Amino acid sequence: MLNKTVYIELENVLCNYSGRVFQLKDELDIDNEKELPLNYCDIEPVDGAIEAYEELSTMMEVFIITPDEKRDEKTEWVRTH
Repeated sequence: MLNKTVYIELENVLCNYSGRVFQLKDELDIDNEKELPLNYCDIEPVDGAIEAYEELSTMMEVFIITPDEKRDEKTEWVRTH
């Protein structure tokens, strides 16, 4: 059993949330983030984040944390990546 634990935020650590938000704002000319048709399945991983997660998970217990909204989309993103 691994005796160390690390918690990693999903948004902007594993997935490039801000990058997708800025991209949608530019494409759709919408300033209000809450009005954007944001789907987590369309968000790319942060460069090197998946590899870092995999390496960390060999050394310690790793948990992903994130706010609860859009839970199903976020769960699918984690399963996909």
